Amino acid sequence: MEELLANSPFAVGRAKRVMDASARPALAHTLELEVVFQEQCAAAIREAAAPAAATAAPTT
Repeated sequence: MEELLANSPFAVGRAKRVMDASARPALAHTLELEVVFQEQCAAAIREAAAPAAATAAPTT
């Protein structure tokens, strides 16, 4: 949940798209959207964390 909150504007937009799609009778497509949404959130979180990880890495 913390990951979603940290990336809330992106997460809220994607969640709205999933909810909108779920109102239609296309369950398989809605479930596919949910997986895509989760993957996109994870990728955005990794991208946001990359600069912090790069500066925290020790240089020898």
